[in-house]
Order: sequence, then structure tokens, then C-alpha cells
Amino acid sequence: KVPHVVVSSIYMAVQAIIVVGYIMCLDSGYRYLLCTILLLSLIYVCFMRRYFGLHQSI
Repeated sequence: KVPHVVVSSIYMAVQAIIVVGYIMCLDSGYRYLLCTILLLSLIYVCFMRRYFGLHQSI
């Protein structure tokens, strides 16, 4: 029920933050990559725990 433009804008902002962070942390590329993957995975798990019930069929 969220408009497509809002979802796309959020996705674009997250990608921009990740790219800027990577450019700023070029000396520790793999560490930054690992931290980014862990953080995004944690956000995904928390999001699914909270909203998974909304996607299940009745």
C-alpha cells in the first residue's frame, strides 16, 4: 500500500548511502562490505518479524 515512487526513492537513497560509504572507506573495502551486508540483513530480519503476518494468507 506504499506508492511505488516512495519505495523507489527509499531504495535509491539506500544505494546512494552505500556507494558514498564505500568510496569513503576504500582502504577497508571488505570490512565495509561485510558490515553493510550484516546491517542490511539485520534490518531485513527485523522488518520481516514485524510485518510478516501482514503477508500471510488468512
